[in-house]
Amino acid sequence: MAPAQLELFKFTLYVFAPVATMLHYGDPDWYERWVGPHRADYRKEDIKQVEPPRDTNELKAELARLREERLARKAHKDSAIAAMDERPRI
Repeated sequence: MAPAQLELFKFTLYVFAPVATMLHYGDPDWYERWVGPHRADYRKEDIKQVEPPRDTNELKAELARLREERLARKAHKDSAIAAMDERPRI
């Protein structure tokens, strides 16, 4: 069995390594210096914002649109699978 000093070292490493990492990388100055300049690459205008439906009719229309898209994707996938099955096998 390992000596007690080894167990104490491992315990210290397991406890204090994550704490030291959080203290280093969680510092606001470090974040602003290293991460802040790269945040401009991800503009909010590039992300499509979805507005929730306001009433029941809008909700039903959105659900119908999503259902049609899902069925169209399924039909496309089924036709692709059928086309693969019709290929001659070697």
